[in-house]
Amino acid sequence: MAKEMFNDADTDNSGAVDMDELVAAIRQHMDLEDGPTPKQVAKWIMERFDRNGDGKIQKKEFRKTVKEIAKEHNHELTKEDWEKAMELFNDADANGNGEVDFQELRKSVKKHMKLAEDDGAPSAKDIAEEIMKHFDKNGDGKISKKEFRQTIR
Repeated sequence: MAKEMFNDADTDNSGAVDMDELVAAIRQHMDLEDGPTPKQVAKWIMERFDRNGDGKIQKKEFRKTVKEIAKEHNHELTKEDWEKAMELFNDADANGNGEVDFQELRKSVKKHMKLAEDDGAPSAKDIAEEIMKHFDKNGDGKISKKEFRQTIR
């Protein structure tokens, strides 16, 4: 599945996906005109962070996933990184019970995206730039098959 997605995005068959190809793939596969809604972003976050599948992100799950994401990107988390991450978690945890459910997450994403529910979402290019930051390990403006495989592991 992942290999097919990469090959679909690599329209010039160069073995790498550049920004234009990535934007086109996002538009095609995500069926987006202007980008995801806060609800779609929250769903993606919940799928990545909710390790035990109970529909909530506990602090332990949050910390573990943040560590894994940092490791995937060869980033050593600083004290400031942790403070910012926990600030975001605590902001999302509206009722202060130490876990974030989907409704809390959606509201927090909406707040941080500074969007109304159905308008002003980020463009496919904005999404592509964010993806490129995470996948393009060597900074050449392209995602190689090797970078793609390393990141999705």
